[in-house]
Amino acid sequence: MKIIQIMPDFGLAGAEIMCEHLVYELIKIGDDVSIISFYDCHTSITERLEQAGVKIFYLNKRPGLDLSIIPKIRRILKDEKPDIIHTHRYVMEYAIPAAYRLKIKKIHTIHNIASKENTKYGQYLNSIFFKYCNTIPVALSEAICDTLMERYKLEREQIPVIYNGISLDQCIVKQDYAITEDIHILHIGRYAESKNHREMLKAIHELRTSGRKVNLTLVGEGPLQKDVCQLIKENHMENYVCVYGISGNIYPLLQNADLFILPSIYEGMPMTLIEAMGSGLPIVASNVGGIPNMITDGENGLLCTPKCNSIKSCIEKMLDDPVGRERMGKNAIRSAKQFSSERMGKNYHNLYQQL
Repeated sequence: MKIIQIMPDFGLAGAEIMCEHLVYELIKIGDDVSIISFYDCHTSITERLEQAGVKIFYLNKRPGLDLSIIPKIRRILKDEKPDIIHTHRYVMEYAIPAAYRLKIKKIHTIHNIASKENTKYGQYLNSIFFKYCNTIPVALSEAICDTLMERYKLEREQIPVIYNGISLDQCIVKQDYAITEDIHILHIGRYAESKNHREMLKAIHELRTSGRKVNLTLVGEGPLQKDVCQLIKENHMENYVCVYGISGNIYPLLQNADLFILPSIYEGMPMTLIEAMGSGLPIVASNVGGIPNMITDGENGLLCTPKCNSIKSCIEKMLDDPVGRERMGKNAIRSAKQFSSERMGKNYHNLYQQL
């Protein structure tokens, strides 16, 4: 089959990393895959894709509404003649009109809970595309599927559920769960409202004040990075909170951490959590979105609420239980197998074939 993946850009975030892994797996299966990127944004992801021989069409989209994107996509679709277009994030409002009356099947992956995946206007357009334009919505988890059913008034059988996946071979599996006096906690995620940096930093500050020698490393980029840095400075946390920035290879960071935390306010199925699981890290994550489909409380991690006291309590519980910490880390490795990129690729390929 010939498939075109359509994405706004390939910044180093979850949906983009998922798409990269999916492309590799589809190529292994034998599909012909190319990519449309709205922006001329070159990153380590696009570099790897192009080195793998994947054709990427950069459309040089202008900021805001840019209707010139629709005929650009349409020309590519007419030239390439794909069997499937697979859209991500907010690109449907351009891609679906571009495919009008072309004999192309359409799939859209919802990367977050329905109310957070797009603007109100974007959600209105999504409802039209799902109901009247034969666009198949794919949910990353049962929890996200429930939000789609509620928001778009769809039936359960209209929404395939396909878990995200990564190449687990890249993970550096943790071997030593002993913790020294200095405790290294890792968070990977965008500096954005959903990632809940304020409550996370409160919890770390209170742990430090109580005598716990915790150190937090923040990895990521995003619109709230300056605000987070200011919060760290105001609370005199510079000595134990490191703002690492973005990283093209996070596996060594995962290997060297004692604990991974992801206390988000809302989530889809976070790729960073799969990476932490595959690395065997003890995990504290919030009980939101698709996370409970990944983490079973007390078995392969601990679930918290996105509030300071709950985050702090779960971290303390994990630190005070060396036997449980190692058990949960090793269980996370086994759990990660259901989130492999190989399984994800086969599931999407099968869905494409069904269409």
